[in-house]
Amino acid sequence: MSRMPRLPLLPLLLSVSGLASGCLDALVDDELDPNSIFGDGMLSLDDPEALAAVSHVDTAPDYAERVQHFATEIAYLRGYANGRRVWYWNVPGPNVDFIVPMYKLVEQDGTEVGFWVFDALPGDGGYSPWWRKFTVKKTASFDETRGIWSREAIDLGVRMGMLEPPEATEYVYNFPIVDRHTKVARSPDAGDFVGTSTAWYRNQRVSFIKFTEKVMVPVGQTEFPKYPVYVLQRINEAAPLYEYATGVDVDGDGRLINSNNIFAGDLDDERYSPLWYLAEVRVPAGTVSVDTSTAVTFSRESELYEDAGRTLEAEGVDVKKNLEVLVNCPIQRERGAL
Repeated sequence: MSRMPRLPLLPLLLSVSGLASGCLDALVDDELDPNSIFGDGMLSLDDPEALAAVSHVDTAPDYAERVQHFATEIAYLRGYANGRRVWYWNVPGPNVDFIVPMYKLVEQDGTEVGFWVFDALPGDGGYSPWWRKFTVKKTASFDETRGIWSREAIDLGVRMGMLEPPEATEYVYNFPIVDRHTKVARSPDAGDFVGTSTAWYRNQRVSFIKFTEKVMVPVGQTEFPKYPVYVLQRINEAAPLYEYATGVDVDGDGRLINSNNIFAGDLDDERYSPLWYLAEVRVPAGTVSVDTSTAVTFSRESELYEDAGRTLEAEGVDVKKNLEVLVNCPIQRERGAL
């Protein structure tokens, strides 16, 4: 399998304020046949054969151009955060900093049912891997034969009195849509991978990576939090200390997984987010790093700055931030889990 591009993609600088607010756009024409809007509510989502009979966007001709933007490989790498050596994933773009809605059907007793419902794909101007959870509660009039497999079906269900209007929550998830054959490493052990999960997109199946960490973002806030990830490069060398980006195995272990990348914060810190912007750092020629040792010179953000927030220019440290280069790099909390 070929590797994804080593360098992160630039964000799509597009406004999706209406979509991110969770508003349902145009109403469905009153004369449309509901049977053309709803899916098969009697389909067993636990039956692989029955589910496989439903079209998948990967193979739908109408979406061929957008499928080209789907990630097929997600790198599992090593870096640093707050002095700790961490494992993290590098999820290829498109990576942006806005939040979009996804929907979850809820029974009257509060039980969540069915697949998530998405309404954007990579390659769309309104796509983002950061999805705000909206709950959609069934009413007593809900018709169980009606499958809620699209945003359009939610809209019609509300108009028909079968569903309550979508309700926004503070939960935002990192659910990048990818090629359905994508596998993600859960540990350095050979063969320890997990596959994709299934969601609905406009009455078709779509695959995504179900990272378990969620971020609490106030309802109404459309921008996802982001912080710097520092990519180090010695002043006398032409390439950063980042094997995956350079394609050079600097520690000789036969894998391109090691780096001296430093995240602004570790898990549960105030300056942690799975979304990061690039900060290029020039460091002295004598900097000890991953090519020779695990006891590196720099392993936390604070070591790159003086108390007043100035970079350590007198010691040969120079930081250049680029807020336009965004990367989706969640840090792993527990070995063997996403």
